[in-house]
Formats: sequence, C-alpha cells, structure tokens
Amino acid sequence: MSLTTSAEVEFYFENASLDEDQTQLILPLRVKGFEGIGGFQFTLGWDPELLRLKAVTDFNHMEDPTELYFFGVQNFNLDMATEGLCPVLYEQILSQDVSLPDESHILSLVFDVIVPFTAPARVEFVAEPTPGKVASFFGTAPKFRGQGAVVEGPANNASPIIALLGPSQVLHQAGTPFDDPGASVQFGDGSSMIIPATQILDPGKLGEVTLSYAFFDAGAALTVQVDRQVKVVDTLPPQVKLTGESHIRHPLGRSYEDSGSVALDLFEGSLQVDVEGEVTVDKPGNYFLTFVAKDSSGNQSEPIIRTITVVKPQISSIDHYSLILPQVSLTFTTQEQNNYLIEQTRSLEDAMWHTVASRQGNGSQMTVEISTQQSDGSGFFRVLSW
Repeated sequence: MSLTTSAEVEFYFENASLDEDQTQLILPLRVKGFEGIGGFQFTLGWDPELLRLKAVTDFNHMEDPTELYFFGVQNFNLDMATEGLCPVLYEQILSQDVSLPDESHILSLVFDVIVPFTAPARVEFVAEPTPGKVASFFGTAPKFRGQGAVVEGPANNASPIIALLGPSQVLHQAGTPFDDPGASVQFGDGSSMIIPATQILDPGKLGEVTLSYAFFDAGAALTVQVDRQVKVVDTLPPQVKLTGESHIRHPLGRSYEDSGSVALDLFEGSLQVDVEGEVTVDKPGNYFLTFVAKDSSGNQSEPIIRTITVVKPQISSIDHYSLILPQVSLTFTTQEQNNYLIEQTRSLEDAMWHTVASRQGNGSQMTVEISTQQSDGSGFFRVLSW
C-alpha cells in the first residue's frame, strides 16, 4: 500500500533505427516515476501503412503480486490495430497500488515493417479514443506523460530525430494555462535537446490549433518538424450561488421580492441566471424557485433551489397588554420578528376580536382573538386571519 505518489509518471519508448532489409521492429515500453499506481489507461497510435502490429509481449509481471499482477494482452483492445490504434486499460485486481523501479520494462510491441520508408515512422501516445491517465487507490494520482518513439529508416540514420513529448492530440480546458511538454530532438552523436513549439497557445480562444516543433540546422534550414493538435474546449459548468438564505419564511399576503443569485463561469465570467417557479403569497405552503445558468458552450450549472414557505404569522411573545374596557391595548411580536399594535376592537360574547396593523406601516392586517375570562385580566392570543 502506498499513500504517496510521484508528481508525474512517464511511459516511454526509445527511438529506433532500422537496418537494411529489416522486416520486424520490437519497441520496449518502459516507465519512470511509477509509484503508488493502481491503474492506468492510454492509446497507442502508428501509421498502419508502414507498420503492422504483430504481437504484444514481454509482460512477466505475475511472479510478485506487488507488481502489475495479471497485466497481459487481455488489457489491450486489438480490434483497432488495423487502423493503427491500440487502447490499453489496466486496473490492479487486488485493489492495491504498485510501485516499479525507474526504467522498468513493462511490455514490448512487435511490428512487421510493411514497406521500406524514408520519412520517419512514429509510434505515439494519442488522446483518442482513450486519453492517457493513471489512478491510485490510496494516494493522489500523478500526472500521466507519454513519450513515443521515432523509427528511422536506414537512409535517415544520420539525420536528427524529433519526437513529441506527450500526446500528439490534446484536449485543453479553456481559460487555464497550457503546459507545453515540448519535443525532443536527438542527434547522431547521442546528444539531445528539448525544444518548445514555434507558436504560443492562447487558452482564451476556443477551437483547434496546430503547434509545430521544428529544428533548424546551422544554416537556418529546416531539418525536422513534428506537429501537435490542440483543441481548446470549455467543458466546465458555471457555478450558481444564492444571494441570501436557501430557505425563507414569508408572511401570508405580503408581496415577495427575491434577493436573487449570481453565476460565475471559469472561462466566461459572470453569467445570467434563469429562474423557474413562482410564489403565491396569498396561500400558505412551500414554494420553490430554481436557479440555473448556462454558458455559451452549453455547459449547464447544477440547479440551485430556494424554498419559500408562506406562513400565517403566529404570536411568539407579548410585549405589552392592558385591558381597560372598552379600550384594549396590545403590542406583540410574531414568529417573523415583526411588531404589531391593536388599533380597533369589537366585542363578541365573552371574547373580543381585534384588528391590528403592522407597526411598520405597510398596511397589512391580521385579526387577533383575545380571551379575557381570567379574573386577573390575563388571557390568550391567537391569530385568526392575515
């Protein structure tokens, strides 16, 4: 079990060169930073007119359960091999994380060379149909990085070799910085260098962009070049936040004005919020207003609901009460924390009904029953209508 992982795990092939009349190519896949990994996925791609996948072999990970237990050809989708694609999906069946030493050889690809080629052939990590990712059962999954191989024909061994670092097709979230992994250039003397793209990606513009990586010789002549396709997309939904409480108690009969909401999108900023629902203020009950926002890419926020409970106010405390017939004075506070004062009275048998108006002067009225049967003048109060 591993609770810590490296920041990045790299799956990589080493570049290769074909000899004269060579008809078979074997490419070992190795890993670096492979710590605390419980599963991984990626897709390998190549030109099916130059190379034909013959076999996937050299697993040898079944002797020790702490390694890639039962990792084998069954984890490869070979149905797309004729199209030059091979998705790979593996999850440790023992539900535990695996750590491997750097430069561990986890498998080999065996290709038949279909025709001799002069331009370099490439075996790369591509974004579709399965993008490169790793997972961890007990820690934070590191970032996936894949480095493909450049295969030179016999006539090209003296030329520099350029290969993308990372996938050749990338989906990038709009509004976030783009971390360009660059490309590697290797020379015949064994030295190498990493070069950036000749363009700078603008994450504020949606659409597809081609990033080119080019190496020029001492005479400023283009020697080798490779391209990466980046599609800038907005896939994150906006976030809606209510202004005020999510549950409101509202007095019966009083007009309702909602306090509103705000919506923020990582890429587009502030957005309009659509509100569905209505509040019937003259009928007690629960009413629901739903707040939703959608950005121009069609990403919709999670619906946020405000509940408005229309209630008939009930007396919660008596602030002042005196009874000197025929005049009655009563000041009280409702559960909604509004103060009211009796303004009119009328008698009916041994009880009196009193119409009161809001002290705040909004004109709303309620009827309160006062029982005065107690000899000490005390009584009870209840709201009859609002």
